[in-house]
Amino acid sequence: MDRYRDIVLSSSIQSVLSWDRETGKLPAGGVEHRSDQVAYLTQIQQDFWTSNEIKHLLDSINLSELDHVGQRNVELITRSYQTKSQIPRDLIVTRAKQASKTTEIWKKAKRNSDFSIVQNEMEKLVELNRDYATELAEIRGISNPLSALIDERDEGLTAEKISKYFTELKSFLVPFIEKHRAELTDFEENIRKISLTNMEEKHIVEYIADRFNYPYEGDSARGNIDVVEHPLTITCGPNDVRITYKPGNYLQVILASAHELGHAMHRLHSNPDWNFLPLNYYSGPSLAECTSRYTENKIGKSYEFIANLFPELNEISSYRFQEVSLDDFYKTITAIHPGPNRISADEVTYGLHIIIRQELEQELFDDTLEVADLPQAWNQKYEDYLGVEVQNDAHGVMQDLHWYSVYYGYFHGYLMGDLLGSQFHYSMIEQVPDWEEQVLTGDLNEILEWHTENIYAKGSLYPVLDHVEEVTGEKLQTKYYKQYLEQKFNS
Repeated sequence: MDRYRDIVLSSSIQSVLSWDRETGKLPAGGVEHRSDQVAYLTQIQQDFWTSNEIKHLLDSINLSELDHVGQRNVELITRSYQTKSQIPRDLIVTRAKQASKTTEIWKKAKRNSDFSIVQNEMEKLVELNRDYATELAEIRGISNPLSALIDERDEGLTAEKISKYFTELKSFLVPFIEKHRAELTDFEENIRKISLTNMEEKHIVEYIADRFNYPYEGDSARGNIDVVEHPLTITCGPNDVRITYKPGNYLQVILASAHELGHAMHRLHSNPDWNFLPLNYYSGPSLAECTSRYTENKIGKSYEFIANLFPELNEISSYRFQEVSLDDFYKTITAIHPGPNRISADEVTYGLHIIIRQELEQELFDDTLEVADLPQAWNQKYEDYLGVEVQNDAHGVMQDLHWYSVYYGYFHGYLMGDLLGSQFHYSMIEQVPDWEEQVLTGDLNEILEWHTENIYAKGSLYPVLDHVEEVTGEKLQTKYYKQYLEQKFNS
């Protein structure tokens, strides 16, 4: 565990470098050197994983002498060691460097809505990820390379298991959306088009952050708030978890803030006794996105949360919403209205956004889809699944950071997170039956305490599917997610 601390420290340095890059502090001329810095830190970590010392230490451990926490820490390190000590070092370092470079070029391509600008670099990145996943599949004894990549991030999950859940959900979501989809009235469209200044949007983010007790300023600060092109949360240390939002659309600012605060709560409420231990650093995308999708939708899009926020929003904006009723605002913010953008999607159509990405990612890894054909394939699925015409690549295949960075084998986590969060939710309300009243008053303490005890502070003590069974007493099922949507939109 003392040696593993080196991994955590070097990784946290990478996070600080990422924060610098993502928030626009990195000058254009520094991109190449920054890629070299990232590659250097990745190399340091790879040297750790391939050292004879780590092999000797792992070989010398008697698991029977350890408690469950100790055994689990060793299991997590062993999983990483088996992979990282066998995959060629050059492949790992080159993959990290290419991801850093592709991210910067993606920003330019997106600004110009021109996929051709980033296509060549993305082709290199996809090929490197295919090579990595193929190596990983051989090591793990898994036939599907993408499944191996998913299992590396989300222990116990595979593309096949995810496909089973997503097939069930697709057959539910398509007719549900058709039944409840609504064309926004001119009045509701105008509500969405209300413009706030950057300072007003900042005040809204801070108000929401205060509801979640996020400590972002003063001597007790454990985080920071900044603006980016693509909202994300970066953990730079156990007491340094930073959130971001993209200004320019106040509704997206509200929802992205609630989403990123879910990530921040997860990290800041982890078990402090496990700092620098694997248990606090192996959270897969499904559990990570469970916490953020929960705070975004089940809290942030609840009637009670909107009722608490709306008067503040009206006051901060110099009463630009004075002609809007609370009910009209709630209806506007929760309307099922298919569109091309994932981040601004309503919580129902959002599931199809993720299913589309998961299917395309599998095709990329099967080598049945070329990167050059990705924009067309993307647009076709949007037309087939959501009845939406994608106007340009900036709002289509380039809208997300993931495939232009290191986040292959990650997209599934958002929808799997909705499944997990729904099952957790029905367990929580048995113990916190007045949770809606608490949200209405702006006091989320008891809700956060339940999530801390059952999710945040448990870290990676269990693989994700075991975790949900440990907390709820049942295997993961799609019925709770369906039940939640039906109760919210059929009432």
